Amino acid sequence: MSFTVTVQISKEIKLDCDFDKAFGIFSDVRKMGSFFPKVEKLEDMGEGAYKWTMEKMGIAKYGMAVVYAARYSFDKEAGRISWSPVPGVGNGQNSGSSKVRPGGPGKTIVDFSTTLTLDIPYMSLAKPIIKPFVESQFVSMLEKFEQNVMRGVK
Repeated sequence: MSFTVTVQISKEIKLDCDFDKAFGIFSDVRKMGSFFPKVEKLEDMGEGAYKWTMEKMGIAKYGMAVVYAARYSFDKEAGRISWSPVPGVGNGQNSGSSKVRPGGPGKTIVDFSTTLTLDIPYMSLAKPIIKPFVESQFVSMLEKFEQNVMRGVK
């Protein structure tokens, strides 16, 4: 019997660039995908939807690749990028938003928030081992993503 793990992260990302550059980066899904570690494949499904396939990760025999699709919407005037799950694709659902706002001369702040819900195809007895691993991997990937974005705007 499988179980579900949900990880939610919100963070403020401070960038050394203007609003237009930051919004341009965060509203370009392919560009964003290049900043995420462990992305094996990013497929354009059309109509603002993208399918993400991550590299296989795991502990010993408990390994799997995270796969999900999200539909993106962009509102430059409001500085908002949002994404919501595309039902029926993969073993995960990802939703969230980025709010891009001025942070002073030549600076921008991005309020980034995302939630990953992952269906784990193992017995619930494995949950005490797998849940902390999934959480730490997601946090680690987002920290690396933040570092890559900060380097990418320079």
